[in-house]
Amino acid sequence: MKNLILSFFLVLCSLLYSQGNLQFNQVINWKVPQQNANCGGCGIYCANITGTITIPNGKVWKIEESSYAEASAPWSFFIDNYLLFTFEQTAGGGQSLHQETNFPIWLPSGTYTFNASYYNSCQTQIPFKGCSTSIIEFNIIP
Repeated sequence: MKNLILSFFLVLCSLLYSQGNLQFNQVINWKVPQQNANCGGCGIYCANITGTITIPNGKVWKIEESSYAEASAPWSFFIDNYLLFTFEQTAGGGQSLHQETNFPIWLPSGTYTFNASYYNSCQTQIPFKGCSTSIIEFNIIP
């Protein structure tokens, strides 16, 4: 009898709080297109491209990877405070990918700001060759 009552309360407690389950929905290859960025005052970042992206209610995104279309300039790409990639200039003037991000990055529903930043001196406009981010979208099933 004690086991039956204990089992009943354990089952009841487990039903009271639930995080929900994730169900695969789709794979998204999100691209920020090629465009020119105007140079500003050269502090840490000289040119910026910004925008917003919205994850719908009831969805969760798992960001798997992000990359710049052409490794020819020192660009960094962020979603809010998450760094997705950055390129650095080596001492000899060559370019090298410096990845500081630990993927995957999980993002719940909401609106996020993305920012591509060029961090080198510039005079007029700097071409951003575009970037691609691989995302897996999940439905939240209660």
